Amino acid sequence: MNGIALPKGSYLEEYVIEKELGAGAFGVTYLATDTNLDKQVVIKEYLPNEIAIRQDSVTIMPKSKGDQENFEYGLDSFSKEAQVLAKFNHPNIVKVSRLFHKNGTAYFVMDYEEGEDLQDYIKRHNSFSEEEILSIIMPILDGLRDVHAADFLHRDIKPGNIYIRKNASPMLIDFGASRMAMGIKSKSLSVVLTEGYAPKEQYSSTSKQGAYTDLYSIGAVMYKMATGITPPEASARTDAITDDEPDPIIKLQNRDDLNYSDNFKKAVDWALEFSGKNRPQGVLEFQDFLFSEVETKDKCKVNSKKSTQPNQNIGKDKKNITIIIVILFLLFFLTFYFIHIKPINTEIESIQKEIWKLKNISSNTENYIEEIIANGSNEFNYPMGMMPPGMASGQDAKDIATYISNEMAGDAPIAYAICASCHGADSKGNSGISPDLTKIPLLGMEKKIQELEKQIADLEKAKYTLQ
Repeated sequence: MNGIALPKGSYLEEYVIEKELGAGAFGVTYLATDTNLDKQVVIKEYLPNEIAIRQDSVTIMPKSKGDQENFEYGLDSFSKEAQVLAKFNHPNIVKVSRLFHKNGTAYFVMDYEEGEDLQDYIKRHNSFSEEEILSIIMPILDGLRDVHAADFLHRDIKPGNIYIRKNASPMLIDFGASRMAMGIKSKSLSVVLTEGYAPKEQYSSTSKQGAYTDLYSIGAVMYKMATGITPPEASARTDAITDDEPDPIIKLQNRDDLNYSDNFKKAVDWALEFSGKNRPQGVLEFQDFLFSEVETKDKCKVNSKKSTQPNQNIGKDKKNITIIIVILFLLFFLTFYFIHIKPINTEIESIQKEIWKLKNISSNTENYIEEIIANGSNEFNYPMGMMPPGMASGQDAKDIATYISNEMAGDAPIAYAICASCHGADSKGNSGISPDLTKIPLLGMEKKIQELEKQIADLEKAKYTLQ
């Protein structure tokens, strides 16, 4: 226990705290029991210990008035992160099932899985083969691809944030987006960085970040598993390069003592490039590289001397034929992949981005509609009492359609069609009836999402058939 965690037996809504699982600069994680469902869950509590304290063993509050703004900013970022994570449904991404506010702070609830983090897993193993490393990293990359498709970054990938379940499947946990946002706000970035796994752009509040930022961290994890050594921290690399000194990181391609394929070494070195523009720019690009440039190791030395024994020549001919067959097979496989499989993966990724866009629009619009319901049309300058709760005029329907149109980057015809399908308004948003706002489920948008999800299912089926 760290002295600031909730004591065992404390109640949070229907959850009972069993024990503290861990604590960091921005929060505490607990193992708890859901008394309604009689199952164990994990609960994360927002508690930035540099600017907040626990009062009366329960309530969280800023240490001073000067800390109030940063505390509230971090609380908002923490809540938004939970809302984003709750939208993911991927076996290799932690699942958030609930968010609630209590005790002056916020909590989000996650499924509990038996296992251990990769940091402890590495300690129990002396070394890893290339296949073992990829069996962990590739599923994590699959999950990370969904994260990036939603325009979200993890920002704190490291062995301690990769969880290995008892069935050996990996899961990405403890996203660092809210911590990074607060670090930028408070200008205390050193608190939210993990040395050796954070690239140089995370050391600056003004540097641009992207998928290549998370991929640097992925490369650092692979480097750690391959060598047993954590890469040099980015600040040390910056100092060396600025002073025209050699980069302190030892590239895997220069490590002849490591028994990994050249392609694997190149991939790790590529991900760990100092400049973000020189790294892979997307997860799919990195995954393609890991499997597209297949290089066969030369495990035998060819005797350049001519043999006088016929049986030795026959053996050499058979070996040459085998090599030719293997090369032809690899060429066929790579040609098939780039012609058939890769285009399908690209199309699936594009559709996933469209689905996330529509889901975000739907979520934001539902919140907007709730405001209309709560205000009984008064928000639109109608006298109170003119409309019953949950009812609005055609003008409100038009306003909602306009809001959806703005969310959809000006696509007004689609927006008004969605609104009209739910409210009986015409294509311009005019209506003589008072539509029931409680019946606005954004049916048109949901139908579009279902169509897109069916397209993905069909593409996955087509890919499976081809494979």
